Amino acid sequence: SVIQEHLSCFHFDTREKPTIESVRIANGTKGHFHPRCNEILFFIEGRMQFVSENFPEYEGMKGLIVFLPAGEKYSYTAVSPTVLIVFRVYDPIRLCDNFTVENLYASKPAEDTYKPRTQHYSALEINARMWHLLDGIGDCLSDGVKCGSYFDLKIKEFFLMLRIYYPKEDIRDFLYLLLSGDTAFSEYVRQKWHRFRTVAEMAESLRMTPR
Repeated sequence: SVIQEHLSCFHFDTREKPTIESVRIANGTKGHFHPRCNEILFFIEGRMQFVSENFPEYEGMKGLIVFLPAGEKYSYTAVSPTVLIVFRVYDPIRLCDNFTVENLYASKPAEDTYKPRTQHYSALEINARMWHLLDGIGDCLSDGVKCGSYFDLKIKEFFLMLRIYYPKEDIRDFLYLLLSGDTAFSEYVRQKWHRFRTVAEMAESLRMTPR
């Protein structure tokens, strides 16, 4: 059957935390998590409070996209029954073929004058086009789709939609926690530092010198 073919496919996402996932959280639920990759939360329903060591308390709610960088530790409390679609971004972020995150970094004002409009978590409103994308993803997840190739395409589509439908200044504020002149390097360090005991070991994995 088609379902059996999907389940046995090499690209079927069998990870405990798949690339894209729909999550339902009951009212009053408390928890902790420490993402090893960058995560993007789309609030489909409900409200949730976040607390982190490095940021003040923040409340995500229906209609928001919240960016959570890898390496942070979070505590949360569901203030009401909450439905999320979670994107786990395992690869360096690319907005589109003609405008990279490095371009976004290069276009920001001088370091001594630039301050993101949000001093806590990075958030954007879900606009009409983004809701349309999420509705389709939600339907496929409900059908049992867990295709890694499909997930990769949808994450790529999300970043392309971000570039098309949101002002550059809003995207910069949304991603400001990971902006650098060499995102591939900085994201490698952010996501994989825990695998190495020393800088020398990490440098060897990158085929670089410790310096």
